[in-house]
Amino acid sequence: MTERFARRPLTSADLRCAYCHGLAADAATCAGCGTWTHPACLAEADACPTLGCPDARPARLRRLRRRARPVGFVAWWARNRRLAVATAAVWLVVAVAGLFLLRPVMLVVP
Repeated sequence: MTERFARRPLTSADLRCAYCHGLAADAATCAGCGTWTHPACLAEADACPTLGCPDARPARLRRLRRRARPVGFVAWWARNRRLAVATAAVWLVVAVAGLFLLRPVMLVVP
């Protein structure tokens, strides 16, 4: 036995708000998807409640995420990069000069 469902046109009494499911007597449609929503419900949800709607991203989720702040030596290096590079260069010069200046010298005692 096959059942068939008859389609009937929607009346204004059948329209419901997508957020609170109350009667959509004073509801407006979403510009992105055409969903009926009360203005108060839209303000409470901060965006269209329909999944997949281009206007469904709330404003609080549109903000950029902050990166985690480095700590310890990494934070010091990020703040003082020029100083750290200059210090490393000085130490390199001292080390290279030390190789030439501090050669092992054999003392000959008569």
